Amino acid sequence: MSTCSIVAVDVRRRSLSLAEKLGSDETILAGRKMATQVRRVAKKGVSAVIDFVGSTSTLNASYEMLRAGGRLVVVGAAGGHLKMDSSSTNGREVHGSISGSLSEMRELMELARTKQFEVVVKSYPLEQVNEVLKMLKEGRIEGRAVLKP
Repeated sequence: MSTCSIVAVDVRRRSLSLAEKLGSDETILAGRKMATQVRRVAKKGVSAVIDFVGSTSTLNASYEMLRAGGRLVVVGAAGGHLKMDSSSTNGREVHGSISGSLSEMRELMELARTKQFEVVVKSYPLEQVNEVLKMLKEGRIEGRAVLKP
C-alpha cells in the first residue's frame, strides 16, 4: 500500500520467508549487527521502524538504524530500555503504540475485506488454548492465532 521499501528483520528464517511472501523488499536475519545490516541496505538509514519486540537489544538497534528525522514506534512490551544520547538525536522520534480508535479498526477491517493486504490467520478451538499459548511462547505461531469457542 506504499511506495516505500520494506525491510523485515526477524530471528527466524521461517518468519523472513513469510515476510518475503507477503511483499517485503528485503529480509535480514536478526543478530548483533542487525542495525549495521539494515543501514547497508538503506544507506542513509530508515525512515521508520516498528519494533514488535521491545527488548533492550531491539530498541537500541531500531533507534540506531533510523535516519535523521526517522521515527521508532514501539509496539512490543518485552520490558527493554532504550539508551540514547540526547545531544545526537538528529530529530529522531520515539513513540509508543496505542491500539487505535473504533473508526481506525473499521478502516483496517475494510482494507482487509477488500484484500488491500494479506493477513495470515489460523484458527484453533478454544479447548486448545494452552497448546496455542505454548506455541506462541516457543515462536511457532506464524501470523495470528485466533481461538474460537
